[in-house]
Amino acid sequence: ELDNDPGLALLLAIEGAKRNSSRAAENALLSALDAIHEYRTLRGHTSSVGEARFSRDGRFVVTAAEHPYSGNANEPARIWDVPSGNMLHMLDDGTWITSVAISPDNVRVLTATNPYPAWDNRHLGPDERTLRPPCIWDAITGRKIQTLAGACLLAAHDGPFSPDGLLLVTSFGNHAARTWDVLSGRPLA
Repeated sequence: ELDNDPGLALLLAIEGAKRNSSRAAENALLSALDAIHEYRTLRGHTSSVGEARFSRDGRFVVTAAEHPYSGNANEPARIWDVPSGNMLHMLDDGTWITSVAISPDNVRVLTATNPYPAWDNRHLGPDERTLRPPCIWDAITGRKIQTLAGACLLAAHDGPFSPDGLLLVTSFGNHAARTWDVLSGRPLA
């Protein structure tokens, strides 16, 4: 795969090195690293990209903007096709999306909006500006599935999803957590 798809060759070399640590595995890994000189410029954001998350299968990447420094109140996240670099979907909920997470099954995307950068003490919220609810999106169609009303999530990370991608945990108020059914958007516990 080295000539056809250097990215796949790298993934295979990593897996081979995990399974059989040897000089041949190390050489395959080094060859794959050397061959992966792929370069893609993903154009579409109107501000700097602050976060990018790859799907577990490496087929797509989701990007979110840095925290807002201007008067613009809306910056959607975007889903990109990795092989071509083409934008597949724009995830636009009318807010400035600052972080994203992809479910373990690569089917859903979680977005969160936090208007304050980490160095600003106000990011420790919650206040009126940070209580924008997170959203769940279909990664295949780009359609919004749910808005988790009442949830407080200052940053989306991969950890909140259950291994099957059907449950999600978010913070809820002070010192509390809430479990959500991803498909219905209902709080469970």
